[in-house]
Amino acid sequence: MEFALLSNGFSPESVLNERHKIRGVALYPYGRPLAGTTYQSSVEIIERVGPHRSPPYKRIITALLNCQLCLKIGN
Repeated sequence: MEFALLSNGFSPESVLNERHKIRGVALYPYGRPLAGTTYQSSVEIIERVGPHRSPPYKRIITALLNCQLCLKIGN
């Protein structure tokens, strides 16, 4: 997910500093880990369509739009 955010122009420093929050939004969307089957399904979707179109990445973008996650644009 971090590489996808970097490819969309988010600051490397910002992505590095917020990596735990990013992973939390992607993998712990309801405050608990995804079920094993849900996690496996997400991984398969990422492999098939790429990270930008995956449910975890969509959760990250939604969190950014809702100001639940803050990342800077640019270098």
